[in-house]
Amino acid sequence: ELNQCGPCCKQNGPSLFLFIFILLIFSLRGRFSVITLCRDSETSQVFAAKITPYQAEQRQLVLREYQLLKRLHHPHLVQLHTAYITSRYLVLVEELCPGKELLYSLSARYKLLVQILSAVDYLHSRRVIHLDLKSDNMLVDDGNHLKIADFADPIP
Repeated sequence: ELNQCGPCCKQNGPSLFLFIFILLIFSLRGRFSVITLCRDSETSQVFAAKITPYQAEQRQLVLREYQLLKRLHHPHLVQLHTAYITSRYLVLVEELCPGKELLYSLSARYKLLVQILSAVDYLHSRRVIHLDLKSDNMLVDDGNHLKIADFADPIP
């Protein structure tokens, strides 16, 4: 469920998110978003928070990624935990994949290739085309399982 941040949210940031999650470290700046580690203040579970700023006219565009992620469930796609939105930010709290990036895991390339094909086949069966498949958008979790990330530009 997308958590609407109403009057309790500050104008310059998603304060409801910050109340529930503790930001740990700045991690990565993408084309449109900042990805940081965060910890659930109740369970202490660690996640990746993708924070995307947007203008009012871009709201529907940034919401597409949320709407897509909430309906996609596959072992080789990054899973959405929860999401928050304000008038200026969308925060997607996603499963953390702290393993090596695909770029550094070429020794296991056959196993990873099978996982990529499985994920792409699943996406296509859901009539979704990921328009930015590249090694930067393929993560590996602690169990050495590939996860495709970054659904900002798909064709649903």
